[in-house]
Amino acid sequence: MTIAKSTKKVKRFVKCAVKHMPPRDEDSVFDNVDVLIELAQKSFTEAAKKAVAENDALGIPTHGSVGGTLIVRTPFQKKEPNKQL
Repeated sequence: MTIAKSTKKVKRFVKCAVKHMPPRDEDSVFDNVDVLIELAQKSFTEAAKKAVAENDALGIPTHGSVGGTLIVRTPFQKKEPNKQL
């Protein structure tokens, strides 16, 4: 799924959620759909970066997509010098 498609899905979800939320008296981040979408996108991006970093540290490939094409990101692995016994 591309970022544009996921952004459209997030926007639709947020608009639906805001529409069905009970009214409140205090100001909230949920009162402004654009702010909520920006916060959600920022949170998703941060979580994705942390997951990639964790996978890299463990030597695990990370799957994703770029421009609608599925890719596998393989972490760089240092080669250890050959040890002779």
